[in-house]
Amino acid sequence: MSDRSIWNILWSCFATIVACTWISVHPNVPGASDSQWKVFGRRMAIMMYLLIAPEMVILWAARQHFAAVRIAQRFRDKGWTTIHGFFLIMGGFELYDGRTFLRALEVSEFAKLHEEGRIEWPSITAAQIEDRSKADFLSKGIVIVQTTWFIVQMIGRGANRLAVTELEVVTLAFAALNGVTYWLWWDKPMDVRCPVPVHLKGVGTEEVLPAQEKSSTSSTTYPPAEICSVNIIEPADEGGDERILDPVVLSNPPSRSSSPSLPKRSRLERLQLYMSQQRIKRGEFRGFVHVLLYQPLAIFFRPFEDMLSLDTLRGDRSRVPTFYAPKAEKDSDSAAVIFLTIAVVIVFGAIHCVAWSSSFPTVTEKWLWRVNSVAICTLPLLMSLIGAFASEKDADDMTFWEKVRDLSITIPLMFFAGVYIVSRVSLLVQPLAALRALPSSAYEDLDWTNFLPHTIYRADSQNAQGLHFTTVKLLF
Repeated sequence: MSDRSIWNILWSCFATIVACTWISVHPNVPGASDSQWKVFGRRMAIMMYLLIAPEMVILWAARQHFAAVRIAQRFRDKGWTTIHGFFLIMGGFELYDGRTFLRALEVSEFAKLHEEGRIEWPSITAAQIEDRSKADFLSKGIVIVQTTWFIVQMIGRGANRLAVTELEVVTLAFAALNGVTYWLWWDKPMDVRCPVPVHLKGVGTEEVLPAQEKSSTSSTTYPPAEICSVNIIEPADEGGDERILDPVVLSNPPSRSSSPSLPKRSRLERLQLYMSQQRIKRGEFRGFVHVLLYQPLAIFFRPFEDMLSLDTLRGDRSRVPTFYAPKAEKDSDSAAVIFLTIAVVIVFGAIHCVAWSSSFPTVTEKWLWRVNSVAICTLPLLMSLIGAFASEKDADDMTFWEKVRDLSITIPLMFFAGVYIVSRVSLLVQPLAALRALPSSAYEDLDWTNFLPHTIYRADSQNAQGLHFTTVKLLF
């Protein structure tokens, strides 16, 4: 058998993880004024959450998948497929009133406008949508082949009684997990930057949104062409209103990222201003804690809530939120999402348990691995059961005892969520630390000739009638 080094192990595992997570992430259509760095940052954030809490990303992907299937069934008479359903969910259709861009369309609003006969039906085909996608069957197929090859290698090492490192076990878990993600998002276009305009019938048609929602929606006029819209708004000063700039005439082909350089405060200036506001509002100590502790935690945990329940567009209507998925119209869809997520959680944690009896540098690390593996198997299920008892009322509408009950549920949920995150981070750090003391068989490379016939045994014999015959045996 040939030898392999630690660098070979690291390269094989990291290449598989990065390839899996990068190709499996299918972000929504960005806003017109979003820069390339902002789009890249959102994708990296999704990858980070996929590494820390993969089952939450699976839940979000499952919500989008079943919604896309339902949309395709609803508009089957229009020739729509699951690809169209995903394209609508990810903000691929924008509403226009003549030459005026109104907002990105969400699923419920699109369906309502269609039922009322107020929009011109978009004539884009599935092939045209796929042409906008940055990924094809070849790129996805290459990653699937690489992932499958890695899984086969791990099975082969186990069959030859060669040590499988903890890093390879973690990579194996992510490879299996991304297989589910590929299936859920297989028909979702990837990295689409240019949405399709959907025009209201007639000129000067009133908006559908209620008055309170119209205040947060801006409109900009552009030349009458089927092009990418650019909605440019000057950031408002503190306490002031936004000011819509003059429309920008785009060249052909247009660029959604084109925008004039606008004077704005630096990040440090905005942070200093925000801290001074919080100190005035909450006092010195509470304002300091709010800015440096509570706010970062809220920013970190908010995407988990969005993956679980975000089903409407809010705030900036120039694009759909990062973790948006339409609300399930059938209880069967919600049950399917929950069942699939729980099954993925159990399988993901069970794969980590493959290294239950592996060789660890210390006994403490072995038990730490076991405890963390069991934790990521059970805690999401436990948190979902506890969360089922949470109240759906707003805090202002709750009585005193309802607030106490809600707090008694929120505190354990936050505690278990923290334990789960610590366990996930530990299972990412431990495999790297274990590389300092690997068993000798971990450095042995797999010899595939052991699985192939390599010796032919030939035996000549004679039967009772005196006839000679040859027996050939394949030895492994």
